[in-house]
Amino acid sequence: PEDATDPETMRPENPQMGPNQQPADQKAAGTPVITCDIDGTLLTASGPIDDTVDFLLDQSDACKIIILTARDESKREQTVALLNKFDVPFDRLIMKDTDEEQPVFKKRVMRQLMQDENVALAIENDLAVIAEYKKLGVQTMTPDQVPDVDEDDEDDDDEIAKADGKKIN
Repeated sequence: PEDATDPETMRPENPQMGPNQQPADQKAAGTPVITCDIDGTLLTASGPIDDTVDFLLDQSDACKIIILTARDESKREQTVALLNKFDVPFDRLIMKDTDEEQPVFKKRVMRQLMQDENVALAIENDLAVIAEYKKLGVQTMTPDQVPDVDEDDEDDDDEIAKADGKKIN
């Protein structure tokens, strides 16, 4: 899309940028993928982070949602139950099954995902992980940068989708 080259909409720190606005030369073919961390990004000890959950719900029709967490694989059943309890949409859950430190684990997994998937955006709160993602050229967003999704305000959806030229439902 012509508007996708606008430098103002391409800046990773632009919180209004939707996942379809990544430069074409950085995209693999296929459905756009959003990866999202759990602890401190999607959920806290007191419950869900509503803006993140709402954003994923808003994007789930147009994008594949992959939850990428450093939670141990042995906690899969409890993690799935928790995600379902808070109506978190996801197509895949990737959990840590090694002794790697979180940034090393997530960078390795992200590199693998990028070979097969059109990774458009990673939502993450850990600065060390964000730094590793940026080294890979992945667009990142912290929970504080997640746009407020207001179902009654069509202008928000228009802003998020502007560079791609299509409406996000």
